[in-house]
Parts: sequence; structure tokens; C-alpha cells
Amino acid sequence: MSAVDDLRLPRAFVDDHISRCLPAPDFVRESARFVWVRADDQWLAELYNDAAHYETMDSGNDDPGTNALNRPVAAAARRLLKALRAAGWTKEKARKLYPRKAMKAWEKASR
Repeated sequence: MSAVDDLRLPRAFVDDHISRCLPAPDFVRESARFVWVRADDQWLAELYNDAAHYETMDSGNDDPGTNALNRPVAAAARRLLKALRAAGWTKEKARKLYPRKAMKAWEKASR
């Protein structure tokens, strides 16, 4: 496998995603700041959708305390989305490639 087949992603949001016990791509390689995953990993769409959900969570909320709590995860989500979008990921691509059957099986197994 060549390096072209791997995506380098900022680690902060990936770690947050995993800490919430959500399925994530397998790491090909990792460092303190980044993880590398296969560009065709089925869980990239789940990671993209989760980051898109958190992308704007630090704005639009009337409670400044909540905004402050969400700011780090929202910033990490934006960095992850920037890397995925640079690799050609879009909302439509994530929707099309979302692993529905695998997600149902994962949800059933994680109960």
C-alpha cells in the first residue's frame, strides 16, 4: 500500500470520537498529533458525519458556558473536516458511503 492510499487526520477529534465508544477507522500509523487511516475505510463516513455534527457547536448557543465547553471539540471537528475535505470528502460522499449495515451490526453488538 502506498502513502497515497492513506489519509493523515488530526488526532484530537478521532480520539474524542473513540472515547464516546463510536466506531472509527483502523489506524495504519499514528503519532502524537496525527493518525493515518486507509482512504477506503468503511468508518470514515461515520467519522465525517460526527465531525460535521460538532463543527458548529461552539456558536449559536445562548449559554456562553456551553459554548466554552464545546469550543475545543468543535475546533477539532473543523480541523478533521478540513483534512477530509482536502482529500475529496463531501457531505454527499459521506452519505453515499455511510456503512448502514455495518453500523446496525455494530450497534447490535455494542448493546
